[in-house]
Amino acid sequence: MNSLKQWRIWFLYGAAFILLWEWLRPLREITDTANLQYFVIFMGMSLLLHVFQVKLLYSWLLKSVYVVGSLYLLYFKADNTEVNWIIRLIEDLVSNVMLLVGMNATDLSFSFRSLLFFLLLWMMTYLIQYWLMIRSSMLLFFIMTVVYIGVLDTFTTYDGALPIVRTLLVGFLLLGILAFQKLSRKEGIVITFQSLNRWLVPLILMVVFSSSLALAAPKSDPIWPDPVPFLKSLNPDSGQGPVGVKKVGYGENDSQLGGAFIGDASLVFTAEVTKEHYWKVETKEVYTGKGWESGGETSLLSFEQEEDIPFKWETPNEGALTRVEKVENVLKYNHIAYPYGAESVTIPDQDEIAFNYLLPKDKIAPVTPNQEAVTVDSYEVSYREPVYNLTDLQAATSESVTLSQEFVAQYTQLPDTLPERVRELSASIVEGKETWWDQANAIEDYFRLNGYVYETSDVPVPEEGQDYVDQFLFESLQGYCDNYSTSMVVLLRSAGIPSRWVKGFTEGEYNSSLENGVRLYDVKNDHAHSWVEAYFPEVGWVMFEPTVGFTGSAAVNDDTREDSATTNNEETTPNEVEEQDRNQDVMPEDEVASGETATLPLRVEARLFFERNWLWIISLTILVPLLIFTMVKTRRSWIPIFYKLQYKRNRQNKEAFEKAYLSLLKQLERYGLHIQDGQTLRAYAKYIDGFFGTWDMARLTDQYEQVLYGGQDVRDNHDELFKMWENLINKTRG
Repeated sequence: MNSLKQWRIWFLYGAAFILLWEWLRPLREITDTANLQYFVIFMGMSLLLHVFQVKLLYSWLLKSVYVVGSLYLLYFKADNTEVNWIIRLIEDLVSNVMLLVGMNATDLSFSFRSLLFFLLLWMMTYLIQYWLMIRSSMLLFFIMTVVYIGVLDTFTTYDGALPIVRTLLVGFLLLGILAFQKLSRKEGIVITFQSLNRWLVPLILMVVFSSSLALAAPKSDPIWPDPVPFLKSLNPDSGQGPVGVKKVGYGENDSQLGGAFIGDASLVFTAEVTKEHYWKVETKEVYTGKGWESGGETSLLSFEQEEDIPFKWETPNEGALTRVEKVENVLKYNHIAYPYGAESVTIPDQDEIAFNYLLPKDKIAPVTPNQEAVTVDSYEVSYREPVYNLTDLQAATSESVTLSQEFVAQYTQLPDTLPERVRELSASIVEGKETWWDQANAIEDYFRLNGYVYETSDVPVPEEGQDYVDQFLFESLQGYCDNYSTSMVVLLRSAGIPSRWVKGFTEGEYNSSLENGVRLYDVKNDHAHSWVEAYFPEVGWVMFEPTVGFTGSAAVNDDTREDSATTNNEETTPNEVEEQDRNQDVMPEDEVASGETATLPLRVEARLFFERNWLWIISLTILVPLLIFTMVKTRRSWIPIFYKLQYKRNRQNKEAFEKAYLSLLKQLERYGLHIQDGQTLRAYAKYIDGFFGTWDMARLTDQYEQVLYGGQDVRDNHDELFKMWENLINKTRG
């Protein structure tokens, strides 16, 4: 009988494993999920722990160790210096929890998403155990699996023909066995090999025969029209979707800005970097009142691979360390995304490809020797991060600047239809600020200090004849990067400061750490972004980030202070570079406390918090689970002490005696003396007294029955009862 029961349990859990596996199989094909074997093994291990009925504490420990070990192998293995990976893991958890609290789930790291996926599978295996052993019903999960595969087969490239057949075969067999198990339990039938075969053999024959007949039978054409083309027509990119709603991502046409957008997590490229930074693609300089266009003719400068880019908008930082970053394209665009300070571009194994540098777009495009546009799978960018001296930036004023009229006209262009109140707002913001640098910073801070909100869904489209910037500044006061960056350029130009609109991508999403301090980032359509550049004579174009919640402004060296750091030509070691990068990511504490600077990003807040409290965090992370484990492991020893203190204070109360007796029963269970099904309290008391060699349990049970059914008072003999109860409690602490 035991072997039959074990065979049946193994079959049920095996079939459930196959059904659950069908949920994971498509992920490798329709998403960017990799290393599914870690999740499949975890799923199988969790079900095996249920099969062998491992104690809950040990089961949790095993699963937790596996999850942490998997996260280490997937994301933190490169950080192999003692406990560095543990610090990174804790820092990652803190940062992502803060993102969840802030309702910013789209920026969760891959490691945290994997952790959530492990927890989801953990919960699913528990539910499967409940459905199999308690409810004896898997119909809902079976239907959900069939619908899931059907939807994926219909709307994605996943071929669900074989999976749906496999699911039906396994699912019907599983449902049949569970129905027999439920029926036998209800009717009190003893399951034997003979009774199981009488049920199982016809079930297998029926399922196999009906499935084979269904596959071999001719299929009629569909009666209803295919709903997929209609549903796809609702895609905003098709032109038939809701008005004003578009999908986020890089695009060429920016003539009509405004309206909401929907997220798109499609991967654009991956980048191996040593420091986070924005990825620039192009600039535009003509504002129409509705959007942006490239003005006039485009000049073309050509250069070969590994040659210096022939035009520098920003002043090179001669003292900075040259960095080389590798980009792997997923979406094939005819342009190069590059960091500020880019000096050269190289395409491995493609020596014949050169580049065009398009002015004034600042766009780098790979071309063949015949000047035909091409796309590339990967490339490397060499750059030196520009750092600007505050003295040079503050030298520019309206009176001191001497630029060509053509240049100023090009980059202070505004449409004649621009409402006058926009110019008036610009004048009020920069009032009292003498230098262009102070004026630009005042405009950049204006949005953050005046209640503007970052919003992607509830963003209006300008009406006919309404200016895009005017609507954002005075009516909606909410929007995303295009609203903020366009408005800042218009306000800068209204103040007479040459400026332009920039498009590209933010730093992306951290994926994992590689060797030598290199980190892998995933840049997706969701990371498409726009920002601002303003021109300062003798310095060049300097980036500004006006969008609320983003931090990407240029690095500025305050050389007006005596203790300021200065750039030199001394060689910098990799460790010093990493330390410099870490320091540049964190704002000075006095600036953070003042409340007058831009809001820190969540990752920086998490890093600051961790660096200040790392010892406490690590200690608590180790000690709290250890304390909990110790308390659970030794509960048989310390719980009786708690019971004795509680009962000693209230032992003259009959309700307290009832609770004390029930607590004694629980303690005896913990000790391993279980009450059997159908066993009376008197019989159980006789068993306990025989085990310990006392008469105490029988007398306590007799008194308990008199209190429970006869309402007898215990005040007359409470001292004697307490001694008997305490004697038994003490015996269970061994």
